[in-house]
Amino acid sequence: MRIIDTHCHLNYLNYETEHKDLADVITKAKNRGVEEIIHISCMQKEYEEIKDQYLQFPEIYFALGIHPSHAHEEKLDVAKMRQHFLENKRLVAVGEIGLDTYWTKEHLEVQKETFAQQLELAAELDLPVIIHTRGDISPVTLDMIESSKVRKGVIHCFTENLEIAQRSLALGFHIGVGGIATFKNATELREVLQQVPVERILTETDAPYLAPVPNRGKENQPAYTADVVNYIAAMYGMTPEQFAAQTLANAHQLFAIKD
Repeated sequence: MRIIDTHCHLNYLNYETEHKDLADVITKAKNRGVEEIIHISCMQKEYEEIKDQYLQFPEIYFALGIHPSHAHEEKLDVAKMRQHFLENKRLVAVGEIGLDTYWTKEHLEVQKETFAQQLELAAELDLPVIIHTRGDISPVTLDMIESSKVRKGVIHCFTENLEIAQRSLALGFHIGVGGIATFKNATELREVLQQVPVERILTETDAPYLAPVPNRGKENQPAYTADVVNYIAAMYGMTPEQFAAQTLANAHQLFAIKD
């Protein structure tokens, strides 16, 4: 069984008590069939700090974007970001980008400006986007995507209603499914996901956050993508092997990763 974790933050993992080093994380993942990982850099300076080290691991692909929560902390340098994508062919997506007013609306205007610029760059480079959005702002996020030229990407860590799912699918987007979908209280989310064609599902962890059942409460890691696969496969009447193969193919198609 070959599995892909399409969304994790390897630089946020606990290397003091949970893992010896990055090689240890990769080994644990591969021991459970997770053979490919997309590492998400949420700021340009984060990407520049980890790039050379992470490029040593062929299992790791990259995404780069300014997370909405950091839009007021780091000014987007479009020229520099463009150059990163041109130089690193394992940079497969712009993200995670979007809007987030969960805690505060104070920085919404700079979030919108940064999001719009990154959508424009993704369209210019013909790259998919990885979208961060949640709650009341999600319709606005989709409005901005609809107004752009971007028509491929994923709504990461999807927790929204059926209307948002349908709008996302209509825009050509995939749906990212992770640990939250395995939680006991996520019945409504699972009902929405059952309306999404399996061809549009991507598996993810968002590690180190939101570990799936049976590891809920622990620090998440790419290896736990296997738990997402095992849990969600049954929703689609598939074996874990079938579901892993389908979602791997989905990711390879979206992110232009050669098999």
